[in-house]
Amino acid sequence: FRQNVNPKYKGKLEIYKEDDEKYLIVNCLSMDDYVAAVISSEMPSSYGLEAAKVQAIAARSFAKIQQNSSNYLYYGAQLDDSTNTQVYNNIHPSDITYQASKETSGKVLMHNGNIINSKFFSTSCGYTANFGEVWASGEVFPTNTPVYLVSRQQYVGDRLVNNLSSEKDAYTFFKLTDKDINAFDNHSPWFRWTTVLNSEEINDIMNTSIGRLQKLYPERIKVLSSSNKWENIVVDTVGNIKDIQVKKRGQGGNIMELIIVGEKHTVKVTTEYVIRNLLSATGDTNVVITRMDGSKVSHLTMLPSAFFSMDIAYDNNNNLKKLTIYGGGFGHGVGMSQEGVKGMIDRGYTYREILSHYYPQASIETQTDG
Repeated sequence: FRQNVNPKYKGKLEIYKEDDEKYLIVNCLSMDDYVAAVISSEMPSSYGLEAAKVQAIAARSFAKIQQNSSNYLYYGAQLDDSTNTQVYNNIHPSDITYQASKETSGKVLMHNGNIINSKFFSTSCGYTANFGEVWASGEVFPTNTPVYLVSRQQYVGDRLVNNLSSEKDAYTFFKLTDKDINAFDNHSPWFRWTTVLNSEEINDIMNTSIGRLQKLYPERIKVLSSSNKWENIVVDTVGNIKDIQVKKRGQGGNIMELIIVGEKHTVKVTTEYVIRNLLSATGDTNVVITRMDGSKVSHLTMLPSAFFSMDIAYDNNNNLKKLTIYGGGFGHGVGMSQEGVKGMIDRGYTYREILSHYYPQASIETQTDG
């Protein structure tokens, strides 16, 4: 039961009984039918056929990359139906999504003879991020960035700031509104967002999250030791938060390293995913996000993005009193922005021009689906 509708599936369903209470269901179908069901779940059909073609080629490329992995071999499958790979059949395909999949059948994005990992996300803040400045490989961070997943400007006109990796320029940029930037995504409520937290909320969120995240991602949360080195020291709390500092930003303005200064410990948090989870709602404290259109969203499991700047107010004891976050975009920020696709379509770009913009140096080529 999805979106208040009983889902229908193309192809066939293989059902395996794992034990008395669990069943494993695998949907076997053609690539074009799969892609059509991804388009409808990842991008509104109202964006039109040209936008659906963009999503079709990006989704097919991503799916073919996943087919060559062994992530779901245990289940006898190649992908799952969630954001772990890409959302499938959450919304039933429309005539437009079937048409887009059929008209782009077999088309994928390639670079140097290989299908690319065509990353995409919801909404850009006005820049995308370098792949290697978002994802880590074990202890290694940052990692290499492929030429087709580099940080790029997502608005029309001259650069509005010189260097988004600097705090001054990032602060200036994230306080600009949709009226200030002719951005491809500036129609989306997620283009700009804010949230305000007091000291009690900050302490509850941070101290609840740090211990939990350190167990899940020990290589991403390091503690400053007595010898002034960042080490893998297990802590349950950092005590009252005295300060929060951005240590490093990526070329697109995304925060890569965040320092949390507490009365008991100082910790360094790295990668956008862990940083976003660090500032998520807890059982006792909710984070209310105010979007660009004035609407409010709460109970998010993580911040909308790691593209943000902060205003910090301190009390008389130099402890953090209030934190105001000015953010932009929704998602990891690498590759293609789905809302940006709509903005580019509205400005008259073709699906080929859009793919060339989001995946520079990648070409659209046809492969036989298998």
